[in-house]
Amino acid sequence: MYTCHNCDTSFSQSECPSCDAIAIPLIDPSLNELVAVHAVTLELDIDKKKQTIVPKLGMLWPLQKEDVSYNFIKQVELKFKRKNKFHSYYEKNTDNKIPSHIHKYIQSSASQEDFKLLVKSMTSELTAKIFETGVHKVSSCKIVFMHYRNTKNDDFGKFLAVMVDTKLGFDFTTDSLLLPKSAAHINLEALKQAVSINIDLFSQCYPNTLESEAYLKFIRGSSSAEYFRTAFGCKEKSDNGQSLQNLYEAISQFSVINGLSSDFEENATSKLTGLLAKTKKSETTSFSLSEAATVIESELPKEYEHLKDTFITFVNENELLINYYIEPTRKQIEDQHWIDLSDEDHGLIAKLHCNNEIGNSGDGKDVEYNKQTKRLEIRINNSKLREKILRMIEKSGS
Repeated sequence: MYTCHNCDTSFSQSECPSCDAIAIPLIDPSLNELVAVHAVTLELDIDKKKQTIVPKLGMLWPLQKEDVSYNFIKQVELKFKRKNKFHSYYEKNTDNKIPSHIHKYIQSSASQEDFKLLVKSMTSELTAKIFETGVHKVSSCKIVFMHYRNTKNDDFGKFLAVMVDTKLGFDFTTDSLLLPKSAAHINLEALKQAVSINIDLFSQCYPNTLESEAYLKFIRGSSSAEYFRTAFGCKEKSDNGQSLQNLYEAISQFSVINGLSSDFEENATSKLTGLLAKTKKSETTSFSLSEAATVIESELPKEYEHLKDTFITFVNENELLINYYIEPTRKQIEDQHWIDLSDEDHGLIAKLHCNNEIGNSGDGKDVEYNKQTKRLEIRINNSKLREKILRMIEKSGS
């Protein structure tokens, strides 16, 4: 049996009948480095007319059925690797209670009972948010909670909460146990929403805000249920500035890995900066990774047209910290129009605006670059500044 890594369809032949993608066969679970520590299914039975929520927590999954837990982990990991996701973290003074629940779990022995207490605490957060949203706006659903880790590393692992579609993506027993029927029934084609928390990074960072270590990731799937995201504190707020910076760096990495010329990198960077300028002038305050990818890939030479529609995949597979929607500030947009020449170790702080004309040494430009000496030469037009520099030189010489 194969599972398509592109659209998640399960099939027996080597090519996906849905999208013709070449698939990778499921690996023997005994060879897997990732293993489930605990897993359980929660059913939220919602009666819109009565305005009631009945949480039904199933039995802990029997982990001897390694094929089920392993294939679930594998497919969700692929979802987070392939899908557009948001990177976030918990603020120090957050009103959200999830961080304290996780911290308590980390401090415990992480036994089955500890895990069930964690899930029950999170269930309380979910139901509270549903009541805030309005029970009449929410539908019944099933959520899989899982703690898993790497068997080859001495780590605590990750925590998953995945809202699944039982009609298309997952089949459970109909009794109160809510156990997955078999690995063959795992198909997250219609994953509704998912949250992944790297517990090790969380324990190292929280409550400090380290934007380069975004331990909280979430995927918007086929569900628009806002309560799920707010219950887990998944706010698209974390690192717009960093996302923007990483997007520019991704162009460079994409160019190098694919053997593209420096002209492509320069032109693609210029096109992205143009998109930022357009965003700055428009009524919208954000742009999507898809919009950025379109303008970046528009600069691909004809001989590299096979790389079209691959930039987003490159970002996701390399797990670059770039939110799918980026809402930069005006200053962050303006900063991209400047080249930073600063070298604080040598007492130099300088920036050059992208609109400035720059030439080779001897071209007669106000800013010139000497290829031999690797020095940047700047014409000083202000007479008072010239005099000040000369006095500094004389003082230094004495």
